[in-house]
Amino acid sequence: MVKYEFIAERDDELSCTPGEGLVVTATSTHETNGEWIVAKPLGRLGGPGLVPLEYLEIRGVESGTVFPDALKALQAAGVPDVKKWKIEASEYRKKTVTLDWEDTHFLKMDRDNGQDDKKDMNSHA
Repeated sequence: MVKYEFIAERDDELSCTPGEGLVVTATSTHETNGEWIVAKPLGRLGGPGLVPLEYLEIRGVESGTVFPDALKALQAAGVPDVKKWKIEASEYRKKTVTLDWEDTHFLKMDRDNGQDDKKDMNSHA
C-alpha cells in the first residue's frame, strides 16, 4: 500500500498515490540509492516501475498485517531481486504466444451487424 505520493522522474519509475495498492515483483537495493522495489499498480494499467520502498507499507495479502521490516518480509516471501526478475521475465516472454485480436475469444464481432458479442471478458481471466 502506498503511504506517500511518488512522482516518477525517470521512465523506469512508477508514479503512485497514497492508498494505492501495488503488486511487488522485485526488490532492488543500492548502497547509494537505498531500497527500491519494482511494482505494478492494482487498480489501473501501468508499470512495472521502480518505487522507493520507504514510500510503501508492505502488508500480508491474506491477513493485512503490516510488516515492520518491509525488505525482510519481501525476501521471506520469495520476491526476487531485479537481476533474477529480469531473467525470469525474459524466459517467460520466450515461452508465451502472442495472440492476434481476431484470435482471442474475449470479444467476437458479429459480422452481420458489427455489434460486440456480450460476453463477460472477466470470466476468461
